[in-house]
Amino acid sequence: MKKKFVAVLLAVATTICIIALSGCSSCLEFLFTFGRRPPKVSDIRESIYENWGIELPENMTLIYFANTLGPRGDGCVYYELACEQIDDDFALLLSDEKNEEFEKKFKGFANGSLGDSSYTNTPKDFSIPDLSQNYFWLMLNVYTSNNNETLNKSLCVLYLPEQQKLCIAKYKL
Repeated sequence: MKKKFVAVLLAVATTICIIALSGCSSCLEFLFTFGRRPPKVSDIRESIYENWGIELPENMTLIYFANTLGPRGDGCVYYELACEQIDDDFALLLSDEKNEEFEKKFKGFANGSLGDSSYTNTPKDFSIPDLSQNYFWLMLNVYTSNNNETLNKSLCVLYLPEQQKLCIAKYKL
């Protein structure tokens, strides 16, 4: 009888946790990546659209993924995707002028996501993209305060046309 009660209690607690976390995209992202499986490109596109309102190109393949998200959803996530071509709507969002602030932030996020990555299959030839070459970029920052709690979210998108590569670094504090 005692074992049945513990099993039922555990099942109820698990169900409550799943329901509670299902509305929290950063919590789901942490739980999904905690298993060290790379996300599907469709999940990356959906996450960026839901959180930032940006529709990424469809013709992408995941090359590399790193994640240092903690249980509260804070930390860095870095995606590197093969992307042969970007569509006109997406291209309109990107700037083509070099920007030191963007470069510094992008390198910091990319380095931060690599430092203590929960996804350990880093390709041997991986390196942070060379920003001395031609690139297109977008940087978004969101700062909100609610009930004495401050939320700081940043997104850096980098497109390297010569390498046909799209790199995305996002950070949440």
